Amino acid sequence: IFDRIIEKYDVVLPQRLEDWKDEVLHEGFFKIDGMPWVWPGFVKKIRIMNQYLWFYSTLSNSNKPFSRLLKKVVKWRLVNFITQFPIELFMYNLYKKVMYKEG
Repeated sequence: IFDRIIEKYDVVLPQRLEDWKDEVLHEGFFKIDGMPWVWPGFVKKIRIMNQYLWFYSTLSNSNKPFSRLLKKVVKWRLVNFITQFPIELFMYNLYKKVMYKEG
């Protein structure tokens, strides 16, 4: 499958390790926006799933009751590939803005 995609879409893969850094986002995930075989709705879904993965990893060291609850919800979303109404991400981003605002 990989070889067929490379051939069909005339994909040029980076040949050196240094060239791969341009293909990865600062969060460590691959850029999928410009890949012609990926439809726009899937790009949005994957972005949200990547945020959930990152969010889950930040919660993994906390054993507080609220964190445990959030971990269960996030894990459920990841396992079931559910990205509609990502309220947990909204709450987390709001929390970051309040806690880490410059001033």
